[in-house]
Amino acid sequence: DYFKQMFDNYGPFYTADPDKTTVEEGDIVNVDYVGKLDGTAFNGGTAQNQNIDVYQNASATGTGYIDGFTDGLKGASVGDVIDCDVTFPDDYGNTDLAGKAVVFTFTVNSIQKEMTIDDVDDAFAKEQFQVDTVDEMYDQIRSYMESSAEYNKQKDTTTAVQNYLIDNCEAEVPEDYLTARVDDYRRQYIEQNCNGDESQLADYVSTYYGKTVEEMEAYWNEGMEKSIRLEFIMDAIADELGVEVNQDDIDTYAEQLVSQNGYESV
Repeated sequence: DYFKQMFDNYGPFYTADPDKTTVEEGDIVNVDYVGKLDGTAFNGGTAQNQNIDVYQNASATGTGYIDGFTDGLKGASVGDVIDCDVTFPDDYGNTDLAGKAVVFTFTVNSIQKEMTIDDVDDAFAKEQFQVDTVDEMYDQIRSYMESSAEYNKQKDTTTAVQNYLIDNCEAEVPEDYLTARVDDYRRQYIEQNCNGDESQLADYVSTYYGKTVEEMEAYWNEGMEKSIRLEFIMDAIADELGVEVNQDDIDTYAEQLVSQNGYESV
């Protein structure tokens, strides 16, 4: 089901292992830490409930830390508070910290074990789904699946109708109009993806699509021709049915686009 898919794809997830109290090689450890420079906590140096692979000097997801960051946690016990002296590398991205000696104070909260679905509890629901209980989590998942299914159904139906109209209706697209629309799309594409620099287009389409500029232009031309034909067909159908669009219709459609694409306003 969806939850098992999510659990497998986005994991591993971890929970405290009550049977382990001492950090050993291979363990994932949950810690809080505070980093201080000259006795003062520095920006970005404080975190809570971080899962760390101590012996790999990395987060549980594999992101590496600066050298020596986790050394003091080797062999530590749950509940320990440990100071680790660490020096940032000279080429560190934050120039305020580059080459500086700092102290990280760790609190060892627990040693973790990889979760199974049977371990899922209210705490997991709260952390991963921002709801209070497992039941609420499943309700949220169910609601999401239902809305996604309805959206996909409407989308598939719309696509099927559009394809049928394109395949079964005749609509002549003037060559000069098609060229103008493709040229306009090309200009926008270069502006958005190549910083407005046409000389970057060949590298961009080769890198991201494995195509030459000529192949990409042929693809745009074909897609635009179908799009314009559909516009003409839909206009003819609207005229035949006497369908008219008013400002309220336009505003409603614009609001739907804003909502679907995550924009803040029209």
